[in-house]
Amino acid sequence: MSKVTTGIPELVASGLGWPEGPTALADGSLVFVEQYRSQLTVVAADGKPRRFAYTMGSPNSCEHTRSPSLTLVGGRKSGPHPA
Repeated sequence: MSKVTTGIPELVASGLGWPEGPTALADGSLVFVEQYRSQLTVVAADGKPRRFAYTMGSPNSCEHTRSPSLTLVGGRKSGPHPA
């Protein structure tokens, strides 16, 4: 993943399940909300998506809080979807 300097869109991950977001972390990695898989997925500089947290339901977004944590926003409790 490169720094955004040109304004040209860049593919940072593929194969995600209905991704929304992303939310940038302090280390430069991105956290995507995957509605279909009911999880948060982090994509680091190597470009490989990894499960960050399982959420139960269909999350819509996440955001930073004052502490170094994320708050999950929205979603319906429809049960888990297989990852």
